[in-house]
Amino acid sequence: MSKREEHRFNLQDYKASKADEGAVFIDAGGRTFRVPPPLLWGDDVTEAARTGQAVAFGESLLGAEDFAAFRAAGGTGTLLMSMVNEVHGTGVGESSASSDS
Repeated sequence: MSKREEHRFNLQDYKASKADEGAVFIDAGGRTFRVPPPLLWGDDVTEAARTGQAVAFGESLLGAEDFAAFRAAGGTGTLLMSMVNEVHGTGVGESSASSDS
């Protein structure tokens, strides 16, 4: 009988090591918006992506203040979903109609 190998992770170290793998940077309105990789999305972001809720996705992903600045620079939740999908092939917002209102 072989001994099972123990795997141990420090959650904060693991998240830090993954933080830049697949991050997306969007330049708009004289600012750079950083979108974390899908692995680090909160459950609220994942749910908004799954259901195609563009505004909820943007606010959850960037934070309300940064998403407002992104929108003021001409961005929309749908455009944000499209850029993330183009990089990660996640199918974000493709399964159902999304709304930027």
